[in-house]
Amino acid sequence: SDSIPDFAAGDFPTVQLIPPSLVVGIGCSSDASSEEVSALINSVFTDHRLDMRAISKLATIDLRAHHPAILGQHLPVVSFASARLADVPVPNSSAKVESHVGTPSVAEAAALLASGSGELIVTKTKAKSATIAVARRNAKGNLKVVGLGPGNAMSRTPAAIRAIIDSEIVIGYRPYIEQCSELLSPHQLVLRSPIGEESSRAKTAVEFAIAGRAVALVCSGDPEVFAMASITFEVLEAQCRALNIDSPDKIMDITIIPGVTAGLGGGALLGAPLGHDHAYLSLSDLLTPWETIEKHIHAFGQADVVIVIYNPKSKGRLWQLPKAIEILSQYRPGPTPVAVVRNIGRNGESKTIYTIDTFDATKVDMTSLVLVGSSTTRRIGDYIFTPRGYEIHR
Repeated sequence: SDSIPDFAAGDFPTVQLIPPSLVVGIGCSSDASSEEVSALINSVFTDHRLDMRAISKLATIDLRAHHPAILGQHLPVVSFASARLADVPVPNSSAKVESHVGTPSVAEAAALLASGSGELIVTKTKAKSATIAVARRNAKGNLKVVGLGPGNAMSRTPAAIRAIIDSEIVIGYRPYIEQCSELLSPHQLVLRSPIGEESSRAKTAVEFAIAGRAVALVCSGDPEVFAMASITFEVLEAQCRALNIDSPDKIMDITIIPGVTAGLGGGALLGAPLGHDHAYLSLSDLLTPWETIEKHIHAFGQADVVIVIYNPKSKGRLWQLPKAIEILSQYRPGPTPVAVVRNIGRNGESKTIYTIDTFDATKVDMTSLVLVGSSTTRRIGDYIFTPRGYEIHR
């Protein structure tokens, strides 16, 4: 606890865990002294039965960030511009303070900002040349972005299972929530959302974690591969800017739980097509202009690497895949293997192996993954592989 215990010292043996949960906001005039600020903090903490050892940092306006009265407390200091402080709703604003420094509150606003949307537990208390307020940081939450693998539970990692079971809140696209439904508990808050709501899911997950909750944001495959990890960090970046902090771990713990990608799952079904250099490519032009995607196709074709094509086709995107194969045919011989894997790790899993010359894009749907071999990829029966160049002794 960050408070002084109610019982008298020596009543019985005790152990007290004191978290660094309190932030002291300070406003002071140019002639304030370190001794005055120290006495004010001591007085306020004594009156409110707060433990001085629970102070994690001091917070103030940037004009006073290097003031001796503040630095003399020998505690970490964070500071904010007047415009940032002026945006914070506080119980005790002052027109006089605003006329001097451009914000109606320094101590209360700074304490709240530095606490990461915490709770103001002591409103501003004034001395002759200084004012302080105290905020309590919310309990630090955690966010785990969890890769479920491409399909069935057998390809799910133990870390993913543990992360879902341990979370208070599980958030995800409806089919992905169903993918891990046997791990969910009636005691968990489960939030399902439709396709296209990726930004909203990430924002909701981050907001819950900032509020101190344990959150799992689930997705298929691996979170880093055309999935939820990147958008989550975009949201975190915006939060860090808003709170004037340099890292999200100051407001939450975040962990990316890797998963088996669809590319790896499909590659395993086909044999060993990813045995040498390979690249992942998404044909979805919803977020990336087709001109950029086409440049990548040419670059991968010239590089002669195996290409794993995600999002090859949808109801509204029918021409992109044939166009991609047409481009790659400029860099690959006609017999180069091209494989289509459907429903990886799910019911109806299948694979079909074509060549550049015989490829039939009409057989591809939204559940498909397309793998285009390099010039060295070979077929043996119902499998394809890309050798690394080992010498095989016969």
